[in-house]
Amino acid sequence: MSYSPAGRRGAALAGVALVILAVLYLWLVNVPPYYAANLRTLHDEVQYAIPAINLLAKGRLVMVMNGVEYPPVSPFGFHIILMPFYRIFGTMVGNGIRAVQASSLLALLLTFSIAFLSVGRKRALLATVLLAANPIFIYQSGKIMATTPRLAFFLAALLLLLLAWRSKRRGVLLFLSALLGFLSGFMLLLHLSSIVLIPIILILLIYVLVKKKTGIIIPVSIYILLVSATFLPLLLYQSSAYGSWSTTGYQTWIWSRPFGEDTLPVFSLSPTRYGVAFLDGLSKTGMDPRISRLTGRLLDLIGLGKLYNVSVFIARLSVRLYRVRGCILFMFPGGGR
Repeated sequence: MSYSPAGRRGAALAGVALVILAVLYLWLVNVPPYYAANLRTLHDEVQYAIPAINLLAKGRLVMVMNGVEYPPVSPFGFHIILMPFYRIFGTMVGNGIRAVQASSLLALLLTFSIAFLSVGRKRALLATVLLAANPIFIYQSGKIMATTPRLAFFLAALLLLLLAWRSKRRGVLLFLSALLGFLSGFMLLLHLSSIVLIPIILILLIYVLVKKKTGIIIPVSIYILLVSATFLPLLLYQSSAYGSWSTTGYQTWIWSRPFGEDTLPVFSLSPTRYGVAFLDGLSKTGMDPRISRLTGRLLDLIGLGKLYNVSVFIARLSVRLYRVRGCILFMFPGGGR
């Protein structure tokens, strides 16, 4: 890392740009608490916000309906994150949005840090802009949902893996493995679907250890131990709340079906309404906006879907056309005159 005057000046400019980006992003996703109190995502926001308030006010993680207390549908990780924000800003339901906004800013900072350590500050700023322009990220940052905090935890895990890659001391490596295990376990407390991320993180950790030619057994054992220790309270909670350690709130609240019916979600490539502004606009002209999910994924890849916005697609297309034009001018030098 350069400490020359030019390097310090570039680092200062990158810092200023990052702050400006964060402020602009907060302005973009600003949802006043009184508006966030209008819980809009079916039952999910209600199941996150209300039990967290009850845990703070009553000491019990419950939903209260007609005077009867019920355990919430989701794991308790996001409720734990919400509690200090309700303590600081008050127990008005909409104040939970502050936890999500803080998580989104943390995700931007972690993205910049990972890219900065990997490919330099210019590309780090670009990576941060791409995340800030992501339609799903913007959408989730305006709702009291666990998606944005879980992203922040996953990015923190990636940063720890990068620090482990750069570390030269075994003691630091063991500490990072333990911290990585805790973050991975807490992601499970945020949402059970995070189970798919645990093998990925474990494989990356093993890859780092192999490349560094250090011992694998002890760091991996520490990682697995911390994941298990962090996840164990959820199993105990499920045993107490739902009657069995293997029974989730989703099975209790949502997936209950009459005897003989399949309780598993069904996935297919059947036509479905797709949340793209362009396609929704077609519906206003009388055209049917339903498309196959495969087509939807292709729209995602070219920038007309939910992965990133149209401006990013135009930027990518411009870069591609610039490269094609450069190749033509290289082959035919006189063509540009």
